[in-house]
Amino acid sequence: MEKKSRQCSCVMLILCLMPFKTDMLNAQQKVVHSPNGKVVVTFTGGENRKISVMFDNRPALDIIDPAMIIVGKKAGSGSFTAKTRAVNLVQHPLIREKRALVSDHFNELALSFKDRTGLVIRAYDDGFAYRFVTRYADDTVVVNNETGMLTFSQGDSVWLPVIACRNEKDVDCFHTSFEEDYKHIPVNGLKPEDLAYLPLYARTTNGISLAIAESDLRDYPGMFVAGGDAGKSSLQLKFPAYPLETSVRGDYFKQELVTKRAEYIARTAGKRDYPWRVFIMGENDRDLVNSDMVYRLAPECRLTETGWIKPGQITDEWITNSILYDVDFKSGINTETYKYYIDFASRFGLDYVFLDAGWCDIGDFSKISPGMDIREIVRYGAEKGVGIWLWTSALTLKHNMTFLQQFHHWGIKGIMVDFMDREDQLMVRFLEHVAQETARYELMVLFHGACKPMGLRKAYPNLINREGVAGHEFNKWTERITPEHDLIIPFTRMIAGPLDYEGGGMINAQKNAFRIVDPVPMTQGTRIHQLAMYVVYDSPLQFLGGNISDYIREPEYAAFYGSIPFEWDETIVLDGQISDYILVARKSGNDWWVAAMTDWTPRTMELDLSFLGPGRYQAEIYQDGVNADAYASDYRRHMQEVTPDDKLHVKMAPGGGFIAHFRAK
Repeated sequence: MEKKSRQCSCVMLILCLMPFKTDMLNAQQKVVHSPNGKVVVTFTGGENRKISVMFDNRPALDIIDPAMIIVGKKAGSGSFTAKTRAVNLVQHPLIREKRALVSDHFNELALSFKDRTGLVIRAYDDGFAYRFVTRYADDTVVVNNETGMLTFSQGDSVWLPVIACRNEKDVDCFHTSFEEDYKHIPVNGLKPEDLAYLPLYARTTNGISLAIAESDLRDYPGMFVAGGDAGKSSLQLKFPAYPLETSVRGDYFKQELVTKRAEYIARTAGKRDYPWRVFIMGENDRDLVNSDMVYRLAPECRLTETGWIKPGQITDEWITNSILYDVDFKSGINTETYKYYIDFASRFGLDYVFLDAGWCDIGDFSKISPGMDIREIVRYGAEKGVGIWLWTSALTLKHNMTFLQQFHHWGIKGIMVDFMDREDQLMVRFLEHVAQETARYELMVLFHGACKPMGLRKAYPNLINREGVAGHEFNKWTERITPEHDLIIPFTRMIAGPLDYEGGGMINAQKNAFRIVDPVPMTQGTRIHQLAMYVVYDSPLQFLGGNISDYIREPEYAAFYGSIPFEWDETIVLDGQISDYILVARKSGNDWWVAAMTDWTPRTMELDLSFLGPGRYQAEIYQDGVNADAYASDYRRHMQEVTPDDKLHVKMAPGGGFIAHFRAK
């Protein structure tokens, strides 16, 4: 349930900060252990600088030559001094996307070099992170590059999104909508020209699951990776260079593309901390999904008033092309259609209605489309207790940032900003500027056509969600969005933070029946596979991608969807394997929700209910119907009384799913 008031993320000290002792192997080598001793990180200085990582006495990876090139020189060379500390904190997220309490327990090694640069390494029980720092007196400094070669063992493999480069000769491969397919490739099979963005997943031959991301990315380019030397199991770090010249291109949806870059990656403050390079590790894939490391490492909240920030559920008309049926008016981009959406949201407990592209001229927010009365739509929504969100173009917003005041005056609750498609320093700076300015006018914001989360949502919790994933909309024009794809997402993109996928499709098809049919798109897999996404995926702004006319025909099903929480007090990933299956339990108040998804392989999983508290529970269960293997929309709903001693059999059809709500009696 929504809290009556919200306070920005606070941190409570559990144990006093205490120094701890690191092992000193020689003057140029330091070791830091995680609190449970399972993760061991060794830094070796000097000419052969590297970071070596062990997990449970097994080698995980080495990072060769982690360094910054500043004003043409390698920073941090020579001798250093070391300080250590042990920290055990609890963070209280303003937006409970995973849990109400986030444990931040780590041991830290901070190295200071004579050239006023430094390296900080934190060892957690679920991985480690490192960042550079500079303490120059200069107001600004030029960062030419950041180096590092991630070295794995032969036979290790990765799931990562290799970028399909644009066709323009003057536009480089650092331009992407961040909606690429994740490919499973041996590390030594990647070429230097194979450029991929984060996060990525790796599986080692000695049984370690590993995810790579970053956090606290501010005023600096995002980190990419590419293949290392031919035949080597290594990934080299890559960064988009600073933009010098841009060109506005595109027909309907215009965007700014970089056509000339500098020979440096950033021009930034001389005294600052740089982004965290995050490495999450576990015994199995589910350990990665359970981790909060990207959130823990993010900067603290910068807002003082946050009571207006309210997660929720929201409709979307673009995927279904604004088509309604069983109505007595012509549906489309008009006031009558959106009032109908508002009535739907009010009836079934949704919080918001979204007005996607088309409500105004793409390049001018003041030119409202014919048939649209924004003020009346907002007024009607307020009368029904439903807020309104608006789509915006990033390029238009960039040149009309003052229009945010008008959005606030209209009573708009939030905006989507679309078509950034870059992660260089200027774009990262733009994203933070939008987060700041929307907060100034008490507007929530959702980024589409944007890079993965990188910790900014903790500093500006009005940045409530972002895309950075190939979602439901791709069913309109491709066959890419398979159940396997849906089951790669939790172990890759979702590691970085919540995502906007827009599930809930009501026209469902098994593999042999799926067709690309726009304007009435299908989804691959079963109806319950789609419904389960609302519990499996972290997403505090849950979009409903299905046609509301279909939902209205099944009011009991629609009411169940409307009852699914969008924030959680606890999350437990019970089982999971990348691209194959996942089983997740989440707690909200005294109730628990459980959901499962499978790939094209039909699957039966055992659900041990021992995570439930003492007592008896009434379970409302939606699962694939007996004929869902042939007719993907077939499902069964039933009620069952259970206790923590019980075990349920979760049976899923090909591309299937399962979802249950356990109410304490």
